[in-house]
Amino acid sequence: MFNPQTSLERSEELTAHHTKLENIIQTIFNWEDPPCVDYGKDPYAGGSLYYHQWNLLFRILQPKKILISGGYSNMDLFTACYGLNLNCEVIMYDPLAQTERWAGNSLEWTRNQHEKLKDICEFTDSYEHIHDIIPQGGIPGYTPDLIWLGWDIEEFLETNYETINTIALHSAKPREIFKSLYRLDRVNNMQIFTDRWSFHSNNDYDYSVMSTRKFRFKNYLIKDSEEKDVIWARQDIYHSQ
Repeated sequence: MFNPQTSLERSEELTAHHTKLENIIQTIFNWEDPPCVDYGKDPYAGGSLYYHQWNLLFRILQPKKILISGGYSNMDLFTACYGLNLNCEVIMYDPLAQTERWAGNSLEWTRNQHEKLKDICEFTDSYEHIHDIIPQGGIPGYTPDLIWLGWDIEEFLETNYETINTIALHSAKPREIFKSLYRLDRVNNMQIFTDRWSFHSNNDYDYSVMSTRKFRFKNYLIKDSEEKDVIWARQDIYHSQ
């Protein structure tokens, strides 16, 4: 359940919004063939928390052109956009090379999930899935204002998009991709770090709506024993149990 803390969150409109979002998330979790991992069943995760975090982040960023690498079913994206009337354009590149890890193992299954998620999340904006990886050097003539990385930060750093606002998923294993996160932070400031994802931007944003007991800010560091180097997250959101 969404528990409002700040004056903005206590507004009836925002409280009602996140209550509806929670109902949608739980409905998806209980589908016969859910297009996601129920984070609540994972020892490192916080149930539906991440979907609310991303929806709040999208409320702050108001992205219009979103490029996704490795989004699979894209439940993250569709719930992040829910109720915000972004009028955005989404392009997802995903060759579906790792679908044996999840419930679906085919292009048809995955695209069916896209349609089901668009319907339940009331997503009517432009959306395209390209069954491939992002071209090296980026997409000619195309510049997004938000990148969402589901995999391979190193590959992304070769696309010429590395200074654009970026969400990077690390699946609760940030130490395994420390060098990649460090390289990205050098060119694109890590502003948010959580136990599952980070947000990188060279722009200034007001994250106060996320700075609550549920979405609490605190310092966080990762230390690489080999490099003896440290990443400091400038503003970290950490779930308070």
